[in-house]
Amino acid sequence: MAQDKRVDIINDIDANYQEKKVIIFYGYHDTNMWVQVGMMRPDCDDPFLVEVGKGGKVYLSEHASEDEIVKKIMGLTLAYVEHETREGFYYKGVRLFGPHISLEAMMRNAHETVGREEIA
Repeated sequence: MAQDKRVDIINDIDANYQEKKVIIFYGYHDTNMWVQVGMMRPDCDDPFLVEVGKGGKVYLSEHASEDEIVKKIMGLTLAYVEHETREGFYYKGVRLFGPHISLEAMMRNAHETVGREEIA
């Protein structure tokens, strides 16, 4: 099998966030290529446990352009950083915007909206 040009593009990407190296993972599911990003970081529930955290995966078309691939990986990196930020954001001791809140829990509370109120 010939070298996949998408791999060459991925290997040319060097990214970090707050001096932490962004790791780009890729592989194949059948003949479809997937890519995901991650980095070494402390576990949100056990800060003494440092491990690789990984974001979601996307598939790259065999016809994807260099532009599409690089921008897709940038988007994955932004989504990963947002995910980690949500895991570390607390209000009154509650992980209010946690990325792992179930769809069912969000649907149960979706009607509980609020309008703008001035703080006294």
